[in-house]
Amino acid sequence: MLEGLDERLAIVVVGLGLTLVLLLLVRVTRRRVGPQKLIHLGSGHRLHVVEVEGRRLLVGTGPSGPPQLLTELAELPPWAHAELGEGAARGS
Repeated sequence: MLEGLDERLAIVVVGLGLTLVLLLLVRVTRRRVGPQKLIHLGSGHRLHVVEVEGRRLLVGTGPSGPPQLLTELAELPPWAHAELGEGAARGS
């Protein structure tokens, strides 16, 4: 009877471990693609600075339509990262 309990316990532990690994992967993926900065403009309108695959994009959102890509932003010079408190320049 204890042998069956040990087997079920092992299955539960493995299942919880796999769930934890999946949650960590989702968390890492969300860090790669996501808003860096959000600016509220009022009335539900917002500007988002989003980084996707190393590109910084300015995206506008509002209540009347889907998100729109406004422009691609140039990479900030190294001195700007220090002034903004972001630490070292990206890619270093």
